[in-house]
Amino acid sequence: MRPLLEVTNLDFSYPSTHEEGGLVLRAERFELSAGTACSLRGTNMSGKTTFVRMVSGHLRGTETVVRVDGETLSPFTPTRARSLGVASVHQHDPLFPELTIWENVMLGRPAGQTGLQRNRTRRGQLGDHLSHWDNTHIDDELRKLSGGAHVLVRMLRAVLWGYKVLLLDEPTIGLDSNVKARFFDLLFSTLNQDRAVVFVSHIDDEHRILANGAARQSIKHRTVFLRAGCFDLTHVGGEQ
Repeated sequence: MRPLLEVTNLDFSYPSTHEEGGLVLRAERFELSAGTACSLRGTNMSGKTTFVRMVSGHLRGTETVVRVDGETLSPFTPTRARSLGVASVHQHDPLFPELTIWENVMLGRPAGQTGLQRNRTRRGQLGDHLSHWDNTHIDDELRKLSGGAHVLVRMLRAVLWGYKVLLLDEPTIGLDSNVKARFFDLLFSTLNQDRAVVFVSHIDDEHRILANGAARQSIKHRTVFLRAGCFDLTHVGGEQ
């Protein structure tokens, strides 16, 4: 069975490192099957964020090829990545405080996901999610929400428009325990055998939460380490 996510010939260097002959990422292959939650771990500057940005179409290596469910990421753009079912959530995803929650979610929709009926369905689903939030309405301006709630809006944007591969890059930094619990509840409610998640965090306990939540959903969990830009396949956690 082919992998849901397949990345080959990883080779990326920023200009400053390229001049010194150094690569931020260098690996022959990374694969992730559907129905898998992957903890991607490593020290600072090991290449985790660079990897996420490559898979999401923001950065491209000289020879790198990314395939999602057999389709190639070409052209190498975020728009193309979203059309293939790649969604990413991190602290610096662009949001627009002067727009409403619904408008921010709409701006994140993949190309081709339009139509009045589909929009009505998504709006109803978003309203259902927000009904569990205190004093929050779908047409509230984003600037009225806390910074933690902004992360949840980013997550809802990925969930409501559907994803095959979800990339989470340190998404919980600065969240209080209540918002963090909501974040993981939302994540686990979307996991299934047709999707895959890559989760980056420097907090050990969050990887345990991911592994336990995946087990409850009958989803495999694996841990992959990045060391100095290389996937350390000698220390890959077993799939559960």
